[in-house]
Amino acid sequence: WSGIWGVAAYNGTMDFWAGGYCGIPATTSVTQAGIPIPAVDNDLHFWYLAYRPDADDGDNDRGYLNVNGTPVWTLPLIQANNTYPNWVEVVVPMAAYAGQNVTLEFGAVSEGASTGNVRIDYITVGAAPPPPDRCPAGYNEVTVLSQDFSGAFPPAGWTVADSTTNC
Repeated sequence: WSGIWGVAAYNGTMDFWAGGYCGIPATTSVTQAGIPIPAVDNDLHFWYLAYRPDADDGDNDRGYLNVNGTPVWTLPLIQANNTYPNWVEVVVPMAAYAGQNVTLEFGAVSEGASTGNVRIDYITVGAAPPPPDRCPAGYNEVTVLSQDFSGAFPPAGWTVADSTTNC
């Protein structure tokens, strides 16, 4: 859901989150078959947000995009590659697949005791789309609450409800 980590989805209310969770390593992916790649204007565009809250641990944590099982984009999920809280656009040339239907697999591998994470959103093929509207015409975006969660935790006035085990 879009509010995870306090950052909204790039577009809409949902995005795909892959990687570790609460210090638990995980390998997660999502796959879609039958994606048509046009003969021309065939670049694949997507946006990602990378976040590694734990120290780098030397493991091979990474986000990735495979096309027909072949890696075409990889991002080491190390603190130096954190983009939090900003979304970053990636453009992947797909000319090698022009006129074909392909299978896309987005995912992440988190192998060690620490966890790397990536969120993926707004995947398109063809001309780069304009950024999505944040508010319908006639409305304005309003910040109802803003809280910086760096430093002492929880911040003054906040409490932690730990409804799971050590998470």
